[in-house]
Amino acid sequence: MGELREVSSVVIVHLDRPAVIPEVTAAAAATVAEFGITDEALLALLFGDASPEGRLPVEMPSSMRSVEASREDIPNDTGDPLFPAGHGLSYGVPEEEPHQLD
Repeated sequence: MGELREVSSVVIVHLDRPAVIPEVTAAAAATVAEFGITDEALLALLFGDASPEGRLPVEMPSSMRSVEASREDIPNDTGDPLFPAGHGLSYGVPEEEPHQLD
């Protein structure tokens, strides 16, 4: 993880199930979870040309200990999750200046 601390890094995590990633999020400048986005759409989000709109459908556990202590038959049951179900950030994309005709 030392490499992440040397340079401001955005970590993109492809999720097909919850993951235990507290060390990654602590070391990165930003962490983006994606569930099958295209490269073009991801770059538009990262460069501010589009606004993220999704929310986590599951919680992201803060440790393996919390996963092991949770009940398998109860969703979102880990203690003190790193990110709770429904977590997500949004920001508005500035509108482009209208083109003026000469």
